[in-house]
Amino acid sequence: AHGQGDRADTYAAQNQRDAIVRAALDELPPEYRDVVALHYHQDLGLEEIAHRLSTTESAVRSRLHRARSRLRDILGKEASEIAAA
Repeated sequence: AHGQGDRADTYAAQNQRDAIVRAALDELPPEYRDVVALHYHQDLGLEEIAHRLSTTESAVRSRLHRARSRLRDILGKEASEIAAA
């Protein structure tokens, strides 16, 4: 029975992490959220994302970079708040 409890704890931690990441994504401006969703959730390349969003690959690359940077800041803040709780 011990193994099942560990699995449940892991599952709960994963769910909490997913919820935190979703909340962080919701804090991003829509143009950043769009490129993150297309790149990571739909597994599209930069060229395809640029085509879908009617923009350039360099604009997509820039938005992805900024989005990741913002997410790091948001998630870093969340992690320190959780640690302090």
